[in-house]
Amino acid sequence: PKKAREIEKRLIESGELSRTSHTPAKFDSPESFVNSMKPYAEKAAKALGVEPSLLLAQAALETGWGQKVVQNARGSSNNLFNIKADRSWQGDKVTTQTLEFHDNTPVKETAAFRSYSN
Repeated sequence: PKKAREIEKRLIESGELSRTSHTPAKFDSPESFVNSMKPYAEKAAKALGVEPSLLLAQAALETGWGQKVVQNARGSSNNLFNIKADRSWQGDKVTTQTLEFHDNTPVKETAAFRSYSN
């Protein structure tokens, strides 16, 4: 999680990560997710010095291929990596139930996630 937050921060600061104010479209398949996100991943990966596949894989893992981006009252939280809001996060948050694994055991928990206006 710390590494993901660092990557996201660097992407935002560099201007490589842009967010939209609308709810993201649901993707028809993993292939449509990759095809839609690939140009953004390539641009961001170049700025970060990592492989685009790394960013695509992390986003796919965290959101179920874009199907489960955390929603806020307006629709999308614009948080493609579903990054949690820890105590240091000063921005908007959305609280929702999530499935976490503790010692390989699935546990439903309520957690706060970062929410962005755009």
